[in-house]
Amino acid sequence: MNQPRRDSVKAPVACLPCRKQKRKCDKALPRCSLCVRLCRECNYTEAAPPNSEHLTLSRSYQLTPFAPALIQENIKQQAFGLTGGESGCRACCIKYFESIHHWFPVLSKSKFMGRLPELCRAPSAGQSLLVLCMLLLNTPPTESGISGQTRSLYTLVKSSIALIQAGYEASLELLQSLVLVKLFEVSHGLYPAAHDTNIANTIRALTSTSYGRLHLWEKDHEGGLVATEEVARIWQAVVILNRYLGLQNSSTIYRTTEILSHTQLFATDGLESCMVGAPSAADLSTSKTPLASLVEASRLLEQALTHVNNPTIRQDFNAAEAIQLIKTVIAYKHVLTESEVTSPSRLASQVDVCNSALLSVFELGNHLKIPQDISCHFSSGLFRDALINEVVSAAKQFEGSLVSTNFSDLCPFSLHPILKAAVILASRSNDSDEFHRSQSIESLKNVLYHSSKRWYIAKIDQM
Repeated sequence: MNQPRRDSVKAPVACLPCRKQKRKCDKALPRCSLCVRLCRECNYTEAAPPNSEHLTLSRSYQLTPFAPALIQENIKQQAFGLTGGESGCRACCIKYFESIHHWFPVLSKSKFMGRLPELCRAPSAGQSLLVLCMLLLNTPPTESGISGQTRSLYTLVKSSIALIQAGYEASLELLQSLVLVKLFEVSHGLYPAAHDTNIANTIRALTSTSYGRLHLWEKDHEGGLVATEEVARIWQAVVILNRYLGLQNSSTIYRTTEILSHTQLFATDGLESCMVGAPSAADLSTSKTPLASLVEASRLLEQALTHVNNPTIRQDFNAAEAIQLIKTVIAYKHVLTESEVTSPSRLASQVDVCNSALLSVFELGNHLKIPQDISCHFSSGLFRDALINEVVSAAKQFEGSLVSTNFSDLCPFSLHPILKAAVILASRSNDSDEFHRSQSIESLKNVLYHSSKRWYIAKIDQM
């Protein structure tokens, strides 16, 4: 049978590549000679244009119109129903201020309580969202973890924040809600959600808007602009949480201190460089507020984590820096315990953040070559052992009062040094006093177990 010649089988029009380049095409099938010679794809058919009417109908079917007013009303109705009306809203707020506010006063209690009647009667969407965040933090986990209802509430809060932001609704309550949600994630170990640092970027961006200039900044006595007290509290809280996250994610150090002046961040002149001299308790000033003192403690924690995670190649410098850090943190702990900022009757969050910093340095110190001219107290590990005994003693005291303890105001920052001490003790297989070591570990684990009934991070972090 005779085969048809190549030039006898042709397309009615030139191929697409030749048409686009305005080249002569022999229209041969299945590929023209030019496309064969250039080793390129040859195509004679053009895809049909999309049906714009069909796309419009599909989008209308899949998406509902974005109505900010309706979204805000839904948030208010959901908050009203979940808290139980005006009386439930008031009870939720009071419970928050009687517990979490003690150790993390990110809100101004006097200003909030002044707005409470209006907030419970006719709240804005931002105020309703803030109440939902308080309800979220007030809710303890179950024995098996975060309950399904609590996760649903958490999802509702997160989606409500996104909807309010999508509607360009700026408010102080939105910023406060972002911080409280972050605190919930950190306290219950909801990773990687807790490591999301967009909160700092959101606050930084909002302070530069017209709303921010009107409501988030005020003039100081010299005529300059400074953040309002409530914004300063928010940013202090962000700094604390981001630094504390370094304990859970050693590869990342979050630094978010540029939005506030040093005076606003620390209330009084705080700690400068940990490598300048050997500070004593008299050299360190106590911050005026519990939140500012917690910022101070978190700065020491940041310095300790930087020292641990980013050491230099010089062992002698690393050893000297470790010793200077230890001296600085111990001196600041004395300032805290001698002041009225912390309460000696409970595990104080500021002191425990300092203990986390010390234990991090001590853990690395096992691998450092301490110079011979350094005090034997450091090389023998006496400070480390004394600190572990301090943590164990506090845990046993806490353990002895478990029946009467109100776990609602337990600070989750207090749990890390307990875990760290338990890990260090468990690694000592050749301890001379095995009975005392075992008893100490059991006490620490018992405190972690009972603490997990309030903050699930204790359960996750157990050995």
